[in-house]
Amino acid sequence: MKKYHLIILLIIALISSLNAQNELDTIWSTKISDMYDAKITPDNSRIIVASEESILVLDEATGETIKELDYQTRFNYKITISSDSKYLYTSQAMVWDLDTYELILDSSDVYLGKDICLSSDNSNLYIVSSGTGGGLENNRIISLRTSDLSKIQSLGDTNTDELKHYKLVAISNDNKYLVVAGSEEKIIQPDERSEYTRVLEVYDPVSFEKLNTILRYKNEFTETNDLSITEDSKTLIFTDSGSLIYYDFDTEESEVKLEKVELPNINHHTFQLSDSEDHIFVNTLGLITGKLYNTSEFMEVADIPISHAYVHDFKEGKVLFGNSAFIYYYDLNNVINSILTESVENLILRNNRISFNSKSNITLSIYDYLGNEHISREVNPGPFNMSLSNLMGGFYLITFNNGAEFQTIKYIRR
Repeated sequence: MKKYHLIILLIIALISSLNAQNELDTIWSTKISDMYDAKITPDNSRIIVASEESILVLDEATGETIKELDYQTRFNYKITISSDSKYLYTSQAMVWDLDTYELILDSSDVYLGKDICLSSDNSNLYIVSSGTGGGLENNRIISLRTSDLSKIQSLGDTNTDELKHYKLVAISNDNKYLVVAGSEEKIIQPDERSEYTRVLEVYDPVSFEKLNTILRYKNEFTETNDLSITEDSKTLIFTDSGSLIYYDFDTEESEVKLEKVELPNINHHTFQLSDSEDHIFVNTLGLITGKLYNTSEFMEVADIPISHAYVHDFKEGKVLFGNSAFIYYYDLNNVINSILTESVENLILRNNRISFNSKSNITLSIYDYLGNEHISREVNPGPFNMSLSNLMGGFYLITFNNGAEFQTIKYIRR
């Protein structure tokens, strides 16, 4: 009889956990026609939305339109904003003054960009720009001075039998690393199928000297979907072939070593890093999942009302996402806080180990979904570390009980 009571308690705890995770605080949502990108200004006052018909400036708190910038294009483009929130840059090499909302620089007749990044000192702009190589499309990386959009140099100018199809570009905050992702196409014969090699490489942003090749493999059907560099400029994080992958810039090993975390599914993933040190990730594909506080497991945070959504920005616990028709702005702070417990901090689930710092005497228990207890430990205040390698693959509930609080998290043993 005691076991059945335990099962009921666990089911209640699980339902409560799921309900808490799905209680999203909607700040606002609005219909946007053919949206390409969206960003929150660094001062958190406005949201800039890039669409096919125009560029919209929205109030961060209400979603109301402050200004509509006249710009129409049928090409997908990206945007970025200067760290002082004064200037808006597009991957089509256009610059708007966000105080006057005037277009002050325009080189869109020269560059047709697909991605964009900005150096932390706001001096240099890097865009993935379409060009030609032997009469065929060739995507290069172009560096421009933000002061006048003059070209500094380019990466990817090739001969007629090999084309560069760069897709993504990112620069570290210390301006030491420029990361590019895409593919190389080798033209064999005009009537034969080309050979594609996927590449992810690191360059010096000033000299464009190649520093390292992170990935290089022949595969036509998988690619790096998204990439970002942590605030401390130490780690590159990217999604590729259904995995979230970490690369340490400071490694002294001659061989590139990558740490992989399996994603909930293998489909296209976009993500954003949080602006705090715990590096919360948010992925969307019909739902929001979060990777919290250095854990290796992804937790379902909430369903979202639209499919095929992309994460566009994430600041101070607020996430901005949308598809080609709608944009949604959600506050995840309550969701994030509901996953934490007052008795446990610095929770890490990685490589089949659990570690945390206990603030009080607690009982740690691990149950399967049938209510069978597999592990029970009395934990004193202070650091705690334990292997979970003896657990069989499957779904588990980890409970923390300090006598006054009963907290449950889900754990998937792969």
